[in-house]
Amino acid sequence: MEQNQRGFLSFVIVGAQKAGTTSLHELLQREEWIRLPRRKETHFFSALDRWGRGWPWYVSTFDADSSGYTRGEIDPDYLTARDSAERISSTVGDIPVGVVLRDPIARAHSQYQMTARRGLESRSFAEALEADLGNITLGQRSDDHHDYLWRSLYARSLDEYSSRFSTVSIVRFEDIFADQSSGAAYVRFVESLTGRAPIHPMDVSLRSNPASAPKSARVASILWNREKLKSARRIARLVVPSKEARYSLARRLDSANLTPTTTSGTRTELPPLPGAALSLIIDDLEELGDRYRVDTREWRDHAIRALRSSQRN
Repeated sequence: MEQNQRGFLSFVIVGAQKAGTTSLHELLQREEWIRLPRRKETHFFSALDRWGRGWPWYVSTFDADSSGYTRGEIDPDYLTARDSAERISSTVGDIPVGVVLRDPIARAHSQYQMTARRGLESRSFAEALEADLGNITLGQRSDDHHDYLWRSLYARSLDEYSSRFSTVSIVRFEDIFADQSSGAAYVRFVESLTGRAPIHPMDVSLRSNPASAPKSARVASILWNREKLKSARRIARLVVPSKEARYSLARRLDSANLTPTTTSGTRTELPPLPGAALSLIIDDLEELGDRYRVDTREWRDHAIRALRSSQRN
């Protein structure tokens, strides 16, 4: 452990995926006293290849003038990635950890929609959950795009952090981003991580990654299919030498290829889902409520209704 690693980060928000972390990143970027990596989600503490690049690489993801500011990172992969909690703890020490949690069924379905619009999913949601459940039963994890159920089992992942960090601050997605929110939950969450209230008020209209569909499935497949992306990257390196510029270009192409899908603001009605997967979610929510005092009643009611529906079909 190098001495300058301790104290480099002041806080980290570790998830969950599809629970508003991109919006949080944009909200915190507005705070002049906070510095985040230039690129959201460095995956330094979760991806082995990024971890292998070493500490100097991680430091380089922040602006050089970030010293003296409150530095933090938001990366939803950290909540469920193996060894992330241990790597963060052993590298930067006992810093405050923030977690945003969302109705686990809604979160899983949102991830499924994202994977489908990227051209990486052709199964129904129920079939995808069934496959992920099978891997979990075998003690395995589906790949990062298809681990819908795994990422929605919160209690087990939180145990990895609560055993290593003194402060694990948990907030519900619904409380931060509710349309009529006063911003109080957001202020409390930021204060719990930094010891300071945000200067800029909560903007409930700032919602990134809204529900959307690709205008062109072919473009989506090129941007997200790893094999097709290899060829595209070779061409991109010749045209755009800068890695940061290539990343920015890819994000812009992805955004331009999306069209918002209309939603009524109410929960999406889903077809019958695997009962065993729903039972696993219900059990996890009970542990989450008991051990971490998270109000899971609405989420449990949703899962129980879904389970009863699956049993009738």
